[in-house]
Amino acid sequence: MSTLTRVSEEHRERLAHHVDRLPQLADEIGRSPWTEVAAGIADERSFLTSTLVPHMQMVEEAVHSELDRLLSCRLGMEPLDREHKEIRRLIDRLGVMADQFGTQGPSPAEAIELNRVLVKLYSILRIHLWEEALYVPILEHNLSAAEAESIALAMTHAARVEL
Repeated sequence: MSTLTRVSEEHRERLAHHVDRLPQLADEIGRSPWTEVAAGIADERSFLTSTLVPHMQMVEEAVHSELDRLLSCRLGMEPLDREHKEIRRLIDRLGVMADQFGTQGPSPAEAIELNRVLVKLYSILRIHLWEEALYVPILEHNLSAAEAESIALAMTHAARVEL
């Protein structure tokens, strides 16, 4: 197994742990005390903003540019770029909602919206992680060992924050 494949798989596994927590939090809304749900949302929101978003930035800079070059068309990366935008939008919306609820918790209508944000974020991240795995063989097949190692090193550097 190449270094790039290994690093990519390790990233997806560590990211998936947090991603899989999102629908669990959505299920707890209205079933568990709001303080517990809010604490879980705060933990995952911290991960999303301090770890996931910087990781996405690194992937955009190091990986997307190489894939653009290899695929010879900007449209090849457009779907992933749109997904990154939507992920950022949902993270921002989650933050706004969490801040506005405070210790009182959401109203029934707000609870439905919060649930939707968490489930949408989960869905897009789960699919996105799967899609990113499809690009690793393209990189490995078309890059030199040194180029692939450079991308793996960039991904490792981006993961210095505990995933």
